[in-house]
Amino acid sequence: MAIVDLVIDRVDIDADSVTTKYEQGSISVDFTAALQQSRLQQKKVLDHSLFDVVHLVELVPQADGVLVKAKTEWK
Repeated sequence: MAIVDLVIDRVDIDADSVTTKYEQGSISVDFTAALQQSRLQQKKVLDHSLFDVVHLVELVPQADGVLVKAKTEWK
């Protein structure tokens, strides 16, 4: 449950730190820079950086927000 508490913490993203590209009828949004500058980058899970442990694999738009699908990898 601690990992869920870390991940669902509110994160406000500055639009200037997001790269958006429209190509072949598809829109891609790159949140890499925004996440690297966010509070989430500073979070730790068992002495590991959150982004070293939790890997976002899919973001699915929902009526009330975004469903985040992730996997964990402990090294």
